[in-house]
Amino acid sequence: MNFDIDAARLHLAEHEMDFLAGSPVVAHCHHFNLFWDQTMDDALGEEAGRRVRTVAAHKSSYRLLQSLADEVGATTPVERLRLAGGVFSAMGHGKLHLAVGRNGGLVRGEQLHYGFGWREKYGGTLTRSAPADAFATGFSAAATEVAYGLDPGSLAGNEERCIVDGSAGCNIRVSANGAEPLLPLGVDPQSARDVLPPPFDGLYEDQIGPVVSGLRDFLSGVAGDERGVIEAFGVLVTAHLADYYNHAANDVLEIIARDKPHGVEAFRGLLLEAGQSCAFHTFGGVLASPEWEGMVGAPTGDPLEVVIGCVSLARAFGFGRWAIEEFEPGKRLVMTSPGTYESLFSRLISADAAQGPGGIFVGAGIGIMQLAHDVTWVPRPSIDGALYLELARTNPWHVEQDSSFAGGDVLDRIVVTRR
Repeated sequence: MNFDIDAARLHLAEHEMDFLAGSPVVAHCHHFNLFWDQTMDDALGEEAGRRVRTVAAHKSSYRLLQSLADEVGATTPVERLRLAGGVFSAMGHGKLHLAVGRNGGLVRGEQLHYGFGWREKYGGTLTRSAPADAFATGFSAAATEVAYGLDPGSLAGNEERCIVDGSAGCNIRVSANGAEPLLPLGVDPQSARDVLPPPFDGLYEDQIGPVVSGLRDFLSGVAGDERGVIEAFGVLVTAHLADYYNHAANDVLEIIARDKPHGVEAFRGLLLEAGQSCAFHTFGGVLASPEWEGMVGAPTGDPLEVVIGCVSLARAFGFGRWAIEEFEPGKRLVMTSPGTYESLFSRLISADAAQGPGGIFVGAGIGIMQLAHDVTWVPRPSIDGALYLELARTNPWHVEQDSSFAGGDVLDRIVVTRR
């Protein structure tokens, strides 16, 4: 079933956030998605991390699919399963063949984003035995529950085969689950409008606005191809459920705070690096791409130009209305936002909002300053893992968050300075 993702998308222009059938969605590439999943596993261990990620996918996907089925009037199991497969592919996550009934069944995956992305990125240099597709696994369980009118958490998924271990394809087994029911909580457009403060402008809005508009026009025509894959800007792109990331980080933080409280700050450091990696690989990769050159022009190496480009990308990707409050090349960057997709979730959903996980907005400050000052843009650079590690070893940038919307302040604000 073909699915028109743009027809079902709601854009809150004043806050630069996107919603699909009431669930927040953001654009992230395979570099960040793989890094994020590894961050969860680094915090808890491979098995526990995969379990948390699968549950996060289950909760966020159930909420999306139930709302979407109600919205389009899909009432029968066949209609709902076709709808689930269509939206999964349109979002760039690959293809799912859902041969399932009320008690579960077998799901066959093709070009699943995480396994396919891992093989593209690491397949020539690393080996892996653990399956990579926790998101598809949780999504498959949720799709089956929604199709047959079951409560969330009635079923569970387990990826039995994955292409990262050399298998020819990916198989996910959906079966009855003896665990506790799931609570598919999440952010919705009305709650976002109710709690977010009025938007405000930063510096260089006359330059940021047209770039954001052009990027959104470009992205409006982007959806999964016949493989369910989105290739753009030289990366594999997903329209991803923001609450997948939010649930995973929040659940990991709760586990660590309960079982290993001395590890909380270490986990926050991992999340900060995830944000740094996101800015470096995703924003940097886009800035170095032919598509960016065609829309905006090739980067000249001017630090301000790079910072403006990164802030524009964050807005266009649905991260929130990031703004430049202050920028002194080579020395200092101050960024603000009325709220990001992370801090909004923490404010509304987290049990302890003041201690919510966060990370993308804060860590991205370092990544942006690295791109602006430590990358040589002419000739066009290779934004890859080798360069990331090289710059990480000599990183001169330090970031502090002095205002937290999740913690009850009126906005998010970070200050990046040279050490």
